Amino acid sequence: MWPQKSNPDVGIFIKEQVDSLKKKYPELLFDTYIIKGSEGKLNYLKSIFDLRKLLKQKLYNIVHIHYGLSAMFLLFLGKKLLSKSSFMLTLHGSDIMPQAGKYLQQKISLMASKRSDMVIAVSYSMQGILQRNNIKHENIPCGVDTVVFDIHNHDRAGLNNKNIVVFPSRPGNKVKNYSLFLGVMDIVSKTFKNLQVETIENMNRQEVAELLNRAKCLVMTSISEGSPQVVKEALMTGLPVVSVNVGEVNKILKGLPNCYISKHYNSDEIAGYVNVILNTDINRSELRNTFMRKGYDQSSICKKIYCIYKNLAKTKAEQMTNT
Repeated sequence: MWPQKSNPDVGIFIKEQVDSLKKKYPELLFDTYIIKGSEGKLNYLKSIFDLRKLLKQKLYNIVHIHYGLSAMFLLFLGKKLLSKSSFMLTLHGSDIMPQAGKYLQQKISLMASKRSDMVIAVSYSMQGILQRNNIKHENIPCGVDTVVFDIHNHDRAGLNNKNIVVFPSRPGNKVKNYSLFLGVMDIVSKTFKNLQVETIENMNRQEVAELLNRAKCLVMTSISEGSPQVVKEALMTGLPVVSVNVGEVNKILKGLPNCYISKHYNSDEIAGYVNVILNTDINRSELRNTFMRKGYDQSSICKKIYCIYKNLAKTKAEQMTNT
């Protein structure tokens, strides 16, 4: 999970987290190994050999892995290599949750979690699985860049007279449930003739921020999610969100003005909430400010990550001293 030229939005929030950690804590030194899983699953197998070789050649205090399948190499490390570094795995949702239907991937993610010193779950929805398997973990979502996703972008982008509704992914991603979204838009279009649907795909961060600022509403219909980044980015721009009850969205939206959770995967129910938003004069500053108090900004999240790094490094140093 790392942005590529061919797909600049994949894993961009991980890069942003690393960049923020570097800036906030300059004593941290990073090497990055990128597994290009989108270019072929064989790259995950290749990473087993590459990372074994790398860990033999260089001592790392912390090895922070994002996405369960990327941690497959842990299953092939002996006790000596496992004992040299502290391994921290961040799970993002579809890698561990059965709703995604990726059963082999879920199994690998679970096995890799058991070999990690710490697991980060980006949403509380994963905690049940981790607790049942006695896996040490903490819940820390990915943070949002409050500079890029700012209400000032809304002022610069300007609004037109169209009711822009955003689908937060590419239509071909089956987990995002585009068919339900289209059903919702079909109902909404009967009331709002000037409806315009936009999807988020192949955009850089500034383009995403501009779209969210021009839009009137974001609608999430996903079958499976963790702590969806795009929902938090939308809220940082003061954009109202309507979503099914998936992943951590209910927790994210709780207490926020002009945001709604649909109890069912029902197009009429979701469309009803969208109609309410499109008929409301939204105070975007109020929505952003209320969301900011929830602590999803990048700085707050990086502080939590940094504390875990320090604790893991301290524990490992004590273990090495006692052996």
